Amino acid sequence: MKISCFAISCPGKDSVINQDRFLCFKEISDKILLWEDGFFSLRTQEYIRYGYLFAIADGLGGHNAGEVASNQAIRLLWKRYYSGHPDPSPDILDRLREIFRQAHEEIRILSRSKFEYRGMGTTLTAAILKEETLYWAHIGDSRLYRINDSQGIQQLTEDHTLIARGIREGFLNQEDITKNHKGELYQAIAVSPQLEVQVGQQRLSPPEWILLCSDGLTDVLDEWTMEELFRGQILKEEERRVSSNLQANVLISMSPKEACERLVRAADKMGREDDVTIVAIKIE
Repeated sequence: MKISCFAISCPGKDSVINQDRFLCFKEISDKILLWEDGFFSLRTQEYIRYGYLFAIADGLGGHNAGEVASNQAIRLLWKRYYSGHPDPSPDILDRLREIFRQAHEEIRILSRSKFEYRGMGTTLTAAILKEETLYWAHIGDSRLYRINDSQGIQQLTEDHTLIARGIREGFLNQEDITKNHKGELYQAIAVSPQLEVQVGQQRLSPPEWILLCSDGLTDVLDEWTMEELFRGQILKEEERRVSSNLQANVLISMSPKEACERLVRAADKMGREDDVTIVAIKIE
């Protein structure tokens, strides 16, 4: 299984501070390091033991110090996952649950340490690729998608908003999202009274893509548009002229960097206002 990846994070139209943070593997090195921008390196032994970890955290808009909460969540997740158990394979999901709960409690404590931190919180969505299996853990309304030829685009996570829950439980319909926006989050790191972490795993079947994104993307792009973009159906005219031999299905022909940039351009074209963060992982 060959993996390549890229991540991008862009502030919103009127954002003073980008409250999104991400984790994205960059390279195999002789050191295990996490850079300030969210990219990290692994030694060969960590990659073999733990696999690749990717994540997105979106500090809650309108809450104090959302960027502090999202940054803390990302750094705690990275540090706790790549330390401790010599081989986490038998209990990866349990380990992720525990790390999420630790982040929840530690950021809650931090939020009480300064007046300006009170009420801060964040979403957190993590994905691990190890031995051709995808594992994930999730809280909030950032999303994890799987995209392949056989099943198209699949949202693997649930949105933890009141509107989305109402639709899942049959009390509301899809039109209510348009009428009332998304509704408030009922699950978020450091905010919810009790944390119920959504976890799951699926066997991978290359070639395919894994996509993590904050709601700055999904607020303006629907799943059909995202899938069509990955299949090369939504390109600028100049891109079509350059790529005159482009086939309808280009799931593997574009790079993760190109995928991230095309998604951001499409979101901007649709009038994006919020921070947007994307982690794109190509699996061959």
